[in-house]
Parts: sequence; structure tokens; C-alpha cells
Amino acid sequence: MKLKSKERIGSHIIKKYDSPKTPYQRLLESPSIEEEQKEKLRAIYEELNVVKLKKQMKIY
Repeated sequence: MKLKSKERIGSHIIKKYDSPKTPYQRLLESPSIEEEQKEKLRAIYEELNVVKLKKQMKIY
């Protein structure tokens, strides 16, 4: 969660946070990344298999 704003009221500080997102989601929302790069990221993300990755991690 990223900090959106911080407001001081007397001696108290009120912090407001953005909704939690993965780094992948933040990249897709970023205006500084070209659409071509975003399409490549989407293709890689679609190919990921969580079960297969977990099995590979247990081996090592």
C-alpha cells in the first residue's frame, strides 16, 4: 500500500493509503510505460503457472 496523503490535526497525524496493488498492476497503470511494453508484460503474465513455479522453488 502506498501513502496517498498525510494530514496533521493538532498532535495527531492521519494517513490515507492507496488500495493494495502488485508491482505488475502498478506498471500497467503507469503512463510512462509504452503500450507495446505493457502488451509484452501481459503476455508474460498470462504464461505464468503458479503451481509449476512453486514446484520449481521446492526443488531448490
